[in-house]
Amino acid sequence: MSHPRHFPFFREARRRPASAIIVGVVPGQPDLVALTAIAWNQQGLVGRLHYVFVDPTMTETPGGHMNPIDSDSLDESGSTAASELSHRLLSEITPAGVDADFVRVAGDPAHGLSREARRTDSAAIVVGTRERGPVAALEEWMRGSVSVQLEHIQARPVIVIPLAGRQREDDQETAR
Repeated sequence: MSHPRHFPFFREARRRPASAIIVGVVPGQPDLVALTAIAWNQQGLVGRLHYVFVDPTMTETPGGHMNPIDSDSLDESGSTAASELSHRLLSEITPAGVDADFVRVAGDPAHGLSREARRTDSAAIVVGTRERGPVAALEEWMRGSVSVQLEHIQARPVIVIPLAGRQREDDQETAR
């Protein structure tokens, strides 16, 4: 069998810059989704990382301003959580030399991630599995799975990073 370097496609693929990806993030999510995307970037498999937090408690006006869906909930907790998430991702987790940015958008998570993927011309969307527990299960039952919705509303590949199994493995390691 011939080595891949003998095929022109592989030589050309290495000359092209790696494509950007969308990395769907939420406050309180384990770092594994971001760390996986960072590892892919450092290996040269993907280019710029666009961290995207879609806030389902907010809506966006035609002028681009974000407003809470419930006007009675004008607290700043969502904005604070987004700022803390952005700082943690860009200052603490993402190492120097990794090209990354962060944006908070309003609305339905699947539609928001899809819009950002189109806007940035990203090659794929990376998300994590839902957290475990009855509240998360009820929320998924009511809203549906973001990854499944993404599969149905847009044509980019959707990469799902399993978080629940990883958390159990980490807990078992800690217990030893």
